[in-house]
Amino acid sequence: MSGKAASMSGGNSRCHNCGAPNATLRCSKCKSVFFCSKDCQRKNWKVHKQVCRAADDEAANPPENINVDLEWLEDAAVTDAMIESLHEEYNYESDEDDDNCGHSDTITKCQELLSDLEDAAEKDMRLGVAKGIACAKALEALLVAKVITGTGEALHNMWSGGRGIDGAMQRQMKARVEKAEKKAELILIGIVKPALSNAKGGKAIWARLKDSFVDICLSTLRSLVILMEKSPHPGGWGMQALQEHFQMKEFLAEVSSKVWSSVLYDTKAQVAADELIPVMRQLAMLDCVDRGWNWHGSWSEVLDAPSNKCCDQIKRNAADDELEKISSQIRKAD
Repeated sequence: MSGKAASMSGGNSRCHNCGAPNATLRCSKCKSVFFCSKDCQRKNWKVHKQVCRAADDEAANPPENINVDLEWLEDAAVTDAMIESLHEEYNYESDEDDDNCGHSDTITKCQELLSDLEDAAEKDMRLGVAKGIACAKALEALLVAKVITGTGEALHNMWSGGRGIDGAMQRQMKARVEKAEKKAELILIGIVKPALSNAKGGKAIWARLKDSFVDICLSTLRSLVILMEKSPHPGGWGMQALQEHFQMKEFLAEVSSKVWSSVLYDTKAQVAADELIPVMRQLAMLDCVDRGWNWHGSWSEVLDAPSNKCCDQIKRNAADDELEKISSQIRKAD
C-alpha cells in the first residue's frame, strides 16, 4: 500500500469509494480524497493510484498553456429535439438504456469532446488532465460570460434603456433568451453532466477533473445571483421594470434548476455544503431556485436532496426557516 496510507482528518467528506458520509481517512499522498475505512481505501486503490500519480506528475511537470476551441459549440443551433434526446440518454434515475436515442452532429461532438480527453489521458495522464482543466475553464467562460451573462445583460439593457419597446424588440429578445436557455442546457446536460457522472466510477481522469466541472456549476449559480440582483421586483412601480424582472427571473430560474437539480443532484456529485448552500439560499431569496416552488417542493425539501445526494450534512439557520415559511405559503396559494 505504498503511497496510499491515510491520515486522520476532520470528517466532513464522503468516502471516495462507497460514498459514506463523515469519512476521516485521508490519502496521505495526494491529500485530496477521503475514505471511511482501510478496506474501502484498498478497494479503491487500483483507480485512485492513477490519480495520485497524475497529481504528482502535474505538479512536477506542468504542461504549457493549452487552448481549447469551442467555436463549434458557441455557433451550434440547439433544437428542442436535441434537448429531449439528451435527457433521454443521460437520465441517471432510470435503469433503462436507449441505444437508439437520436443524435445530432452537435451532440456527437459533445461526446467526442469527452472521449478525446479520455484518449489523451490514456496516452499521458498529465496531459489529459491539463486538457480537461483547460476544457472546463473554456466551457465555464462560454456558459457564464457569453450564454448567461451576455443574454441577461442584453435583456436588462433593453428594458432599462429608457426608450419605447415595440413588439418586434420583445419578440427578438424572447427568441434570444430561448436560444440561450437551450445552449445552457446543451452544455450542462450534454457535457458537464456526463463528465460528473463518469467521476463516480469511470476512468481515472474524471475523478481528477471532478472539481473543475463542479466549479462550472458553482460559477453558473453565482452568476445568476448577480444578474437577478440587477433586476429586482419594482414593488408595483414601472411596467417595464416589472416585465424585466419577470422575464429575467424566468430565464435565470430555468438555468438554475438545470444546474442544481438536473446536474449536481442527479449525478450525486460531491460538493462542499459551504460552497453550494449559501448561493442556493441567495437564489431562493431572489425567488430564482426554479420556475415554481411546486416543481421541487418546499425549501426544506429542496435542502433534503443535497443532504442525501451530494453534500455533507447541512447546518440550517434562520434564513432556512424563513424560506421554508415563504415557500410553503406559495405552494398552498398555488
